[in-house]
Amino acid sequence: MTNRLSLLAAIALAVCFVLPLSTCTRYVDAEGKAVEVERGEPPPEGATAIVDQQIAAEQLWTNPLGGVLMGICFVGPLLILLYLRRRGGGLARGVLFWVQPLLLLGAAHFVWVIGRWGETAPGAWIAAVAIASLAVAWVVTLFGGAGARAPSGAEGGERAPEAGQV
Repeated sequence: MTNRLSLLAAIALAVCFVLPLSTCTRYVDAEGKAVEVERGEPPPEGATAIVDQQIAAEQLWTNPLGGVLMGICFVGPLLILLYLRRRGGGLARGVLFWVQPLLLLGAAHFVWVIGRWGETAPGAWIAAVAIASLAVAWVVTLFGGAGARAPSGAEGGERAPEAGQV
């Protein structure tokens, strides 16, 4: 059960890489000049709303280094789970198991930062739930809770590597 939930959460997190994490609305007049509108106030007559959506994947074009790091953090947990389902074993299993929380921390940081640029969009909430689910599944696997299995579906019943046995 942990594997299926982890896989669904990892897929959701990967999809959030291309979903808006926040939105910001600005207004312009008929001539295209910016119009100041206080928070909670209605826009002036004739002003047009322009909604900007902040998407993590946009960083691949505007900030390639940051975009690649974001891509790794958002898609990495899914790639790890898929790799461990197919081939996972030995040293790779231990290394990837301990890399996953670092990727989750990175994804959480990026969701927090981008989600705070404007109004938080549903993509940020979906990503937060996915990150929390993956973190809980990782901890359950670490401590070998009831029914917990290692990230690989092929090698059921194995526990996570003990600290120091990586």
